[in-house]
Amino acid sequence: MKSVVFIVATVVGLVALVGLAGSLLPSHHVAARSAHFLASPDSLWQTLTDFGRLPTWAPEVMKVERLPDRNGHPVWRQTSARWSAPMEVIEFQPTHRFTVRIADAKLPFGGAWTYEIAAAPGGTAVTITENGDIRNPVMRFLSRFVFGQTSTMDGVLRALGKRHGETVTPGPGIAAQ
Repeated sequence: MKSVVFIVATVVGLVALVGLAGSLLPSHHVAARSAHFLASPDSLWQTLTDFGRLPTWAPEVMKVERLPDRNGHPVWRQTSARWSAPMEVIEFQPTHRFTVRIADAKLPFGGAWTYEIAAAPGGTAVTITENGDIRNPVMRFLSRFVFGQTSTMDGVLRALGKRHGETVTPGPGIAAQ
C-alpha cells in the first residue's frame, strides 16, 4: 500500500512541477524552419495550398474538411490523431506567401503558420514561421522541452520533400515578419 501511495504522490508531484515550470515560460513563441528543394516554387506552392489534399502527404493530417468562410477567409478543419482545429487562411499572396491561423480560441494552443516560398540557387527555399501561443502550462513545458517547438514544422518540410521525390534536411529559418 505504501508503494502505491508513493507512486501516486510522485506522479502528482511531477505533474505539479511540470505545471509550475511551464507557467514560468512565456505563452507566446516564434520559431522558424527552412528547407531547400529542387522542385519549382510553383510546384511547391500548388502542393502547399491544395488544402483538401493535405492528408495525402502531410504527416499529422488525417482528414480535412471545408468549413464556412470567416471574415471572407477560407477555413478548413484539420484533424489528426491528437487534435482537430479549424484553420483560417488569413493571408494569401500567390505564389510566394500565405498564412493560416488556428481559428478556435478554446483550444489549449493557438497561433499562425506563415509559409514563404522563394526561388533559391539550384531550386526553391520554403520557410515556415510559427507564431504560437500555448495557454496550458503543462503543454507549454512539453512543447519546449520534450517535443520541441520545431518538430512539426520539420515533419511538414520533410513530407513536402518526399511528396516531390526529394529528401530534405530542415534547418533554422529566418522568421517571417
